[in-house]
Amino acid sequence: MRFQAYLIFLVLWLLLVYFPLVHMVWGGGLLADWGVLDFAGGIVVHCSAGFAALAAVMFVGRRRVQEAGPHSIPLVALGTGLLWFGWYGFNAGSELQVDAVTSLASSIPIWRPRLLPLAG
Repeated sequence: MRFQAYLIFLVLWLLLVYFPLVHMVWGGGLLADWGVLDFAGGIVVHCSAGFAALAAVMFVGRRRVQEAGPHSIPLVALGTGLLWFGWYGFNAGSELQVDAVTSLASSIPIWRPRLLPLAG
């Protein structure tokens, strides 16, 4: 890919996706009016980057050369655990004080996946 094409994509992504999402969450827009709380930029930064990665994967397609052999499962588990532990501290610490909102930021990622199946 040429650098000029990358710059064009970058400018279009910023104008059409990132800036509107920033305004909706942080700038008093639609999602802010609904009471959405964005801990540590999880909605704006991570969701927009995740959807960009999904679009890129769908555009690029499958690998042409398949890797043979497994990866290190213990190292994958260790890295996942470290990221998971750090994410809770990062979310709760982004509030810069300890109150009910901090407990909400640190407890929702833990309990929501476990409670959703109970909802029916």
